Amino acid sequence: MATWVEIAALGRQLGGEALTDEMLILELIVDSNSLDRQNVYVMYEVMPPDMAFLRLTSAIAPLARVNVADVIRRFGDLQVGSLTHIPTYNDNGRAQDGALGLTTTFPIQLIDVSDSSRFILFIHILANAARLVSRQL
Repeated sequence: MATWVEIAALGRQLGGEALTDEMLILELIVDSNSLDRQNVYVMYEVMPPDMAFLRLTSAIAPLARVNVADVIRRFGDLQVGSLTHIPTYNDNGRAQDGALGLTTTFPIQLIDVSDSSRFILFIHILANAARLVSRQL
């Protein structure tokens, strides 16, 4: 069973950067030939009284660039995660259109940090799925 402190440490070992106390960003290589990279945000969330979750999100495309209804029809049944809205904010803190992303959430207790290879593999699967969807838009 993992804790957020252990997950955050693992993320830093993978080259991740802490954006807040409860959010990391990982920049992963998704194509070894072209060295294409895809960002995955790893967020810690707590549902009272004591349920802790990890949310993994990877951007697909800016909302202004895609027809969301078409994307849902084409990719709405992905097995890796679900399509989601990623809010973005300008320098004044005002909400902007944001981006379409691929997200999955699961209990942090399911992660075994003594063998982190499965968790690392899952992060890479999510990043690759997001990249593949973005290329098909």
